[in-house]
Amino acid sequence: MGPIVYGNIVIEGMLAFAALHYFLLWWRSRRERVLLIFSIFAAIVSVVIAVTVSLIAADSIGGAQRALDLRTTFGILAYTLLLWLVSEIASVRPGRLGKGLTVTALVVAIISAFGVRITGTVTGLGQIQLPWGEALSVVQRDSSAYLTGPVYTLLLSVQGLALYIGWRAWRRDRLASMLIVLTGIVTVLSTIPPVLADVWRLPIPYFGIFQFVVWVPVLSVLLSREHARRDERLAATQHRYRTLIETAPEAIVVMDLGLGRFIEHNQKAVDMFGWSAEELVTKSPIDISPEFQADGRRSVDAAAAYLHQAVVDGTAFFDWTHRSRAGRDIPCEIRLARLPDPSRILVRGSIADISDRLQLEAQLRQAQKMEAIGQLAGGVAHDFNNLLTVIAGYCGILLDRLPPADPLRSDVRAIADAGHRAASLTQRLLAFSRRAVLTPKVIDVNSVVRETEHILRRLIGEDILLSVALLPGGGLVKVDPGHLGQVLINLAVNARDALPSGGGLTIRTERVDVSAPVSMSGQTMPAGRYVRLVVSDTGHGMSPEVKGRIFEPFFTTKGVGKGTGLGLAVVHGFVKQSGGYIDVDSEEGRGATFSISLPLIDEADAVAPTTPADVGARGAETILLVEDEEAVRHLLARGLRNYGFTVMTARDGAEALRLVHDRTPHIDLLATDVVMPNMSGRDLADRLRKERSGLKVLFMSGYTDDTLLRHGVYEAREAFLHKPFALQAFASKVRQILDQE
Repeated sequence: MGPIVYGNIVIEGMLAFAALHYFLLWWRSRRERVLLIFSIFAAIVSVVIAVTVSLIAADSIGGAQRALDLRTTFGILAYTLLLWLVSEIASVRPGRLGKGLTVTALVVAIISAFGVRITGTVTGLGQIQLPWGEALSVVQRDSSAYLTGPVYTLLLSVQGLALYIGWRAWRRDRLASMLIVLTGIVTVLSTIPPVLADVWRLPIPYFGIFQFVVWVPVLSVLLSREHARRDERLAATQHRYRTLIETAPEAIVVMDLGLGRFIEHNQKAVDMFGWSAEELVTKSPIDISPEFQADGRRSVDAAAAYLHQAVVDGTAFFDWTHRSRAGRDIPCEIRLARLPDPSRILVRGSIADISDRLQLEAQLRQAQKMEAIGQLAGGVAHDFNNLLTVIAGYCGILLDRLPPADPLRSDVRAIADAGHRAASLTQRLLAFSRRAVLTPKVIDVNSVVRETEHILRRLIGEDILLSVALLPGGGLVKVDPGHLGQVLINLAVNARDALPSGGGLTIRTERVDVSAPVSMSGQTMPAGRYVRLVVSDTGHGMSPEVKGRIFEPFFTTKGVGKGTGLGLAVVHGFVKQSGGYIDVDSEEGRGATFSISLPLIDEADAVAPTTPADVGARGAETILLVEDEEAVRHLLARGLRNYGFTVMTARDGAEALRLVHDRTPHIDLLATDVVMPNMSGRDLADRLRKERSGLKVLFMSGYTDDTLLRHGVYEAREAFLHKPFALQAFASKVRQILDQE
């Protein structure tokens, strides 16, 4: 044996090793088809080289014949696998032609395997001597090789199709296309010697392994390159999906039921539960849950049931309570799904923290309760205001009739004062429920502070020192005085809660001139003159996070059931509605200061309130009084008659219309309640004005702001009286409307 034989043996071993290597890669990895095809191709080429060595080293005709038949069979199989291997690497399907050539080649290989001598019968052996002294056997055959030409035509067609596939791959991968085409051309040229040897029976030894061997390193390089590109694409895909998981708004975990713990998680899970990434993969769902769930079940039993449902049904959806490392219970909404894995039972859990949703639901329930309280307060206020109107009215009549020195006057005044306090209480109840009728008036801020001071002292307790520093001369602003008093109460309550162990609370007023726009608490206060009401305490103060949210509705730092979170929101809303601005200055441990700036009203622009006078309230006009409350109707009619007016009364709109149509009287003014059965005061006024153009109207009501809006009378504020009111104020309002042009 010489270098040719030894070289073939070395190549044979290398190909056998390559076949085993790629088979193991296919077995251990994702079992890609191209790896298996290449492994089988390398193994068959190794066999082809082995039988070629036997053929060129044969010393008997029988051995040469067996080697020639095996070489033909395995060579055909090698060409067939080469076609599909090039197709896989180039990602180009061979089509129907490729499938037809494959079937034909397999049929020929089977025929050859069953003893049909496709390339003829060996009749003798010769030798040629190479220059370096190595002798190679040369087979001699008879003329019965009638299938040799068609077989080589088939094999050349397979190689030609492989060349076409390589050309088709040019657009996708130019390097792979060029290598496949060049290698195909070289192998076609290398096929000429065995063709000459087989067809024309020339004395040429079988070196014909080159066309196979040359493909192995080329395809191996292309396969490794394609495999690296696939790994890059796979890594990019894994990174993309990992990014999706890491950026998900939910905590995502994967649990191995065999191990009984988490094996994967995203950063959201670490943030939610407070455990480090290394610690979390040692935990089970029970380790991060309280002993009992909200429904009373033990967490271990409930978790087992839900995991079983996920394994059997594929999914499970339920509410759960987890517990963080800090001991905080976290209400969660969990979706479980079983992951496909042949060797393990894996369950993925998507965990959403629903604390905010539950808080919003609680806020909605609180808002609904506040709405119910408001509706109740509005209904109570209507009836109560009617009663107070009667009480105040008859007190006024009694005071008018009693002599100045009569000792009963003090008793009547006490009753009247109690009625006034009850009216004030009603207004506060409505202010709390945010249903009060806003009545802006030009007032002195100092007067509101003085009137509210005695209430605040009782409210905050003796352990808190209240200091009041009022601006000399005061300052006029246009606000609703009752609501401004409620603002002071809300701020005082807020300060009291910040002073659990006592401290100081200061209220002061001052004037400020703003020369340029100033930004405060997310709003811009324009230049101008303002009256500033400052409320400061020496409490524990606020963090920047709390300070940024204190005016949000329902936001509270108090415990459950200890605050609605509406106090400062109502303050903020009132200040904005009044055209003012509010700012807060606070640091932890240094107390809080709330500053309310309201536009200053010049004394020259302020309209002095007119005090109703007995003479100014009298008249002789005809008034149509419509009131569904009998006691109020009788009182108002009596009062108007006492002031000289002619009064016609009706209990509702229908009776008023009948009265007008039957008597056709002259009517100077309609004084009507707003909310009445069957027909509202607005509807009655509209119908009468169609018949009597220019009819003047005075609306009255004890209902709240939103009710008046629904009945369309809020725009008529200059011709409106809110109950309760005194008879003198009622008569003066009637006189004022009658005197208007």
